[in-house]
Amino acid sequence: MNRKLVKLLRPGMGAYFFVMAAFCAATLLEGNYLLASAEATVTLLIFMLYITNRNRRDRQIQKYIQEASNTLESTSQGESPLPAVLTRLGDGGIIWANHRFSELTGYADTMMEQQLDEVLPDFSTEWLASGKTECPHDVTLGGRRYRIYGTTIRAEDHWGIMLGVLYFVDLTELYQVRDEYIRSRPVVSIILVDNYEELTMNLSESAISTMNAQINDAITAWAEAYHGLLRKLERNRYLLVFEKRDLEHAKQEKFSLLEDIHEITSPSGLAASISFGLGVDAETFEEAYEFAALGIEMALSRGGDQAVIK
Repeated sequence: MNRKLVKLLRPGMGAYFFVMAAFCAATLLEGNYLLASAEATVTLLIFMLYITNRNRRDRQIQKYIQEASNTLESTSQGESPLPAVLTRLGDGGIIWANHRFSELTGYADTMMEQQLDEVLPDFSTEWLASGKTECPHDVTLGGRRYRIYGTTIRAEDHWGIMLGVLYFVDLTELYQVRDEYIRSRPVVSIILVDNYEELTMNLSESAISTMNAQINDAITAWAEAYHGLLRKLERNRYLLVFEKRDLEHAKQEKFSLLEDIHEITSPSGLAASISFGLGVDAETFEEAYEFAALGIEMALSRGGDQAVIK
């Protein structure tokens, strides 16, 4: 940063006006009305000069930032289209902010300088001080999600003041589309009755039909909660396609069908057993099915009666 901007970074005058007002009050209490009037007049004049100088300073800072940094592109009104704030990285003091930042955070430009963490609690600028240009964490403000970018400017004076320019990009809609895309990705699962041959061994056709109906009802009832597509491929093999948003629920309940299916038994007392093979995060349906088939192979190699996510 050059010396031009250093001259613009003047401390807030709130404390000075407070002291001067205190002197005026003290003089008035002592009964010296003429001196109190003179002090009040001088204080008012200085305050008006300060307001005028501050407004000019804000315009100069804004002009400097827009000319010196490509990160803040000006509009026809000379205003950044993004919420932006200029802060000292050392103590977090806010030097300047545009009206979009004020609308977003409720920041008010007063005589008393505010700190960035007062406006954005728990927000750190360490990433910017370390040389990064993008905040590693998004910020949620007003129910919307923002990604924060920044750049640093170092003064050439003997203090070596380092400033940070932060600007906020609203990516709420982009995140919503991304999240919905991830949640709606297909999960292809193969449900296999492990011991179907043993269950139906030496059974009559009517008994096999009854056994099949019980297995079908149990699998269908379980799959209904996932609002997917269930199809019977073979006598002991089913295909279930559902969205990834429901996979976490299945994992939390530990694929309850694995236990529920045990209630179905053959006349000899053998309990039914199934295995799941699930294909997740594949690029195509074909690849997802291949993942599910590999999951079934892994489950059977471990003795069955389990779910494997590939």
